Amino acid sequence: MNEHSLHLDSQTREIGGFLYHTQPTADGLGLLQPLNEFARLYGGCTSASSPGLRKQLFLLDDSDDDAGIFERVLTGSFREIAFTRAKSVYQARELLLNADPDLITLDFHIPGECILGLLRDIRSHHRLMNVPVVMMSGTENEDDVSAAYLHGANSFLKKPFSCDEYADSVRLLLTYWLEKNWNSPPNRLVSAKCSGSKLTG
Repeated sequence: MNEHSLHLDSQTREIGGFLYHTQPTADGLGLLQPLNEFARLYGGCTSASSPGLRKQLFLLDDSDDDAGIFERVLTGSFREIAFTRAKSVYQARELLLNADPDLITLDFHIPGECILGLLRDIRSHHRLMNVPVVMMSGTENEDDVSAAYLHGANSFLKKPFSCDEYADSVRLLLTYWLEKNWNSPPNRLVSAKCSGSKLTG
């Protein structure tokens, strides 16, 4: 199949730099099908720069100022990245039900919220389990860092006090996870047997 002749629609998604097509199955789940023979053999093929596709960033942060830094960095340097923000764990659960993120960033400290419970549920969800998750915090608590990694975080970013330094950190974060990093193979996501996710709860 010629990759330049592909029809990209709402059922076509990019994961880790490769194009896949979602085929509905009897149980209502989406089965990812690679879009050419090379992908069938080796797990992926086409370029992430194909027209019509955008990387998806999901951010959970209750601070308008911190979220604003993300938005300014995206607007200035990463216009190809789509941006979804939640202000609470409850809102994050609702939005993640229909989101298809390439990267999830979670603020560790949101008053009255159980962020580790959300992280645990993301890691047990069949569609989100392989999505990179970066935790963020303005404090230097080693117990928080250890707990985040124990529950499945891929990285932990300490928020700088300076807005300029924070913007630089965000640029580095987005460059690494959305441009340089090679995500887990999609076939692992599809074949994994996970249950008990409480994202719907």
